Amino acid sequence: MREFIYTAIDRDGRIIKATMEAQDEVTLLNLLHTSGLYPVRISRKIALWRFWRRLKILRIKRRSLIEFSSNMSIVYKAGIPIIDGLRELGETEQNPFFRDILRGILRQVELGSGLSNAIALYRDYFPPVFVNLVKVGEETGRLDESFREIAEHLKRMDDLYTAMKRAMLYPIFAITATIGAMLFWLIYVLPKIMNVFKEMKIELPLTTRMLMAMSDITRSFWYVIPITVLLIFILLRFIKLRESTAYYLDKLKLRIPIIKHIVYNKLLAIFSEQMRILIISGITFDRIFDMMMEVMDNTVFKRAISRMKEGVMAGGSISDEMAKESIFPQLMTRMVRVGEGTGNLDEQLHFLSNFYIARLDDISQRLQRMIEPIVILIVGAMFAFIVIGLIGPIYEIVSKLGKF
Repeated sequence: MREFIYTAIDRDGRIIKATMEAQDEVTLLNLLHTSGLYPVRISRKIALWRFWRRLKILRIKRRSLIEFSSNMSIVYKAGIPIIDGLRELGETEQNPFFRDILRGILRQVELGSGLSNAIALYRDYFPPVFVNLVKVGEETGRLDESFREIAEHLKRMDDLYTAMKRAMLYPIFAITATIGAMLFWLIYVLPKIMNVFKEMKIELPLTTRMLMAMSDITRSFWYVIPITVLLIFILLRFIKLRESTAYYLDKLKLRIPIIKHIVYNKLLAIFSEQMRILIISGITFDRIFDMMMEVMDNTVFKRAISRMKEGVMAGGSISDEMAKESIFPQLMTRMVRVGEGTGNLDEQLHFLSNFYIARLDDISQRLQRMIEPIVILIVGAMFAFIVIGLIGPIYEIVSKLGKF
């Protein structure tokens, strides 16, 4: 199968731009004519265009997918034909990129494709679990519940990343504001004051000379700061490319004070929520562990999940294999063991994901209360040093003026 980009006009005169898989252009033309479209332009999907489409995934917000899933659940529950529901959602979608995707899905369904197969053609733009849950819904005839589960899952993931951003927002703001204030003083304010001291030929104390040296260095080599930040970012990206080095970097994240609490609770929340939704989707455990490794962005957790998979496939239980891994807390191991014993593992994982999301929220609030005095102390020490460096020369000036 080949992927084509086509521009066509439908029966209502609207211009449709989308992609479709077909054996060749003739087959694609027949498919388009069958669905009531009049092709205007057809071209092969080249690598550069595919790369651009992958970048545009950033324009599809998680909120849009949540809204789409919730609306699809209502469509099926109300008994509205899927084609009418998709057409209505596609026409009212405000994001033009997502609107094109929904129209492409609609065309595939109109041609007789199953909804899960139509969505699978755009797997780059939907979470991996999305297609699996839709397929389960088609097989069981409960698509309304599948879409409701998808919406709930995406909402929980959105809450998780919102809590993560809240936890990181204040520290980043505090550090940026402090560095910005210091650079402003060193580059713009202090040089003007220091020029006055130089013109009056006053003997400067050590603190003042240190301030002058810091100001001169900062003004002369200010570009080193953004270059250093960029080089660190590039270096970290290269480190992440190799699993051996990425492992030690990810392990370091789990040991750095303060940061480890944010990263660790985020990873536990993602682990619990992803396993919960994958179990509900009816996927086999070997595939569940594979998909979990794709989702987790920490090599330490990936290796632990890989070892868990080997143990479970060999006949062990999830809780027993989890207990062998030191990164999983005892609370999680105990609750998973209870869930396996009672047959409600998804409910236990639901509780765990809620628990760790709530802990992230609590950490963000405590972090703000803890960082505030630290920031005040740093800023106070910085400006105290500046004031001490300025008082000596100013006192000297006042003394000389008093003699006249």
